[in-house]
Amino acid sequence: MGHEQEMTTEKQPAYELLDLAATIAAGGSGAILARETEDLDLNLVRFADGAGVGAHVNREVDVILVALAGSGIVRIDENEVPVVAGNALLIPKNTERAIRSQDDGEFAYLSVHRRRARLMPGPRRGSRT
Repeated sequence: MGHEQEMTTEKQPAYELLDLAATIAAGGSGAILARETEDLDLNLVRFADGAGVGAHVNREVDVILVALAGSGIVRIDENEVPVVAGNALLIPKNTERAIRSQDDGEFAYLSVHRRRARLMPGPRRGSRT
């Protein structure tokens, strides 16, 4: 008589726990962690010593920015908003914004918004494909 091995299949959890503090402490610059779900985009971003994201307009989605470490300046249209760890900022779509760390330290924040269509690379104009 053979001994049949019982197959066990563990169900994977429907969640993902992210250690944001450890990811920030590991360093790096720019988007240091990114996740997508069917509905949401999440990015953990870190900059130091005045670095950041230049002025741009997001015409598709509102964005929630949650400051996690350090301090930064978020320019929304003509308003400069100082943010520190623990602050959350709702940035409406169709506004010009720029984000940077303070000149003398780091700034890490979480950016969360409804998932939007991705830009798909395609042939450049004038290229032969």
